[in-house]
Amino acid sequence: MVTVAEYAAAWLARMHPPLVKRRTRENYARMLRLHIVPLLGPTPLVALSRKCMRAAFDERLRQGYGLGTVRLMVAVLRAMLSAAVEDELLPGNPAFGIGRVIARRHRQTHEVRALSDAQVEDFLAAADRLDSARKPLFLCLFESGLRLGEALGLQRAAVDFEALELDVVRQWALHREETPKDHRTRIVDMSRRLAACLAGHLVGHTSHWVFVGPHGEPWEASGIAQSMKRLLVAAGLPRHFSPKDARHTFASRLLARGVSPAYVQQQLGHGSIQLTVDTYGRWLRIARPAALDRRPAQSSVPVRWNPRGASATASRMRVAGRPRNEEFEG
Repeated sequence: MVTVAEYAAAWLARMHPPLVKRRTRENYARMLRLHIVPLLGPTPLVALSRKCMRAAFDERLRQGYGLGTVRLMVAVLRAMLSAAVEDELLPGNPAFGIGRVIARRHRQTHEVRALSDAQVEDFLAAADRLDSARKPLFLCLFESGLRLGEALGLQRAAVDFEALELDVVRQWALHREETPKDHRTRIVDMSRRLAACLAGHLVGHTSHWVFVGPHGEPWEASGIAQSMKRLLVAAGLPRHFSPKDARHTFASRLLARGVSPAYVQQQLGHGSIQLTVDTYGRWLRIARPAALDRRPAQSSVPVRWNPRGASATASRMRVAGRPRNEEFEG
């Protein structure tokens, strides 16, 4: 009988571009090598049960792996077993629904980390002092909700200063340009502070990339993560925060202010509003008593330059009732 380890090797061997992205294949290989094969490798495919899969992934959670990481393990296993069904080695995929079971048993909100408003300002102040070249990138992460790869993949033409919008059509990873996660392009709003920062950042800027390193290409994610660790220490903040937590911070701040989860979903590029609510539910405000008395803030920063031109935005739908850009201001 074919074991999980044997089928994993055969399945991975046929996972090549253009069937999957190179980075996706590398993630598959890592998850198989480090987790799925060590946990389930000797098990015959036909003997793989939901009970043994839950036990295996529960063991990883007990070992201290985050729920997000474990759900990635489940996703890779589920994809592999779907291929086994197509190869007529299994009558059905026993991994369907396992991720939801794990999420219910180990609440994802315990894993999501977000900085407070004061912590964000302390961090940005440290960046201003010690790493001013990367400060615009960090501000972008905190005030746009972009994934790090999406921010690194921004080009000048994607920045609309007139509409205060960013056009997310690519990401940068492993020294190459790729489409965004799940191939979902989107338009996101940016705060006036971010727009003013980027306008200053791009003055005299000759590259078509917004956040470019010394070699003419965007910075790599590993270098940004290392820079963030140094700045966290300099700001006296916990070192466990990562660039992904800047995205969490963006979402949690909006929801805590009563912004619609549908709008936050659109900004983040989540595939469903359920994912947004499940991830950030503890920041969700059910009622907003002071909303009717809120007065829009006035910005004294003029933003006029628009390198992309007025024709760039209207190709994709936006969520109705989105907040004014003042919602982003700290």
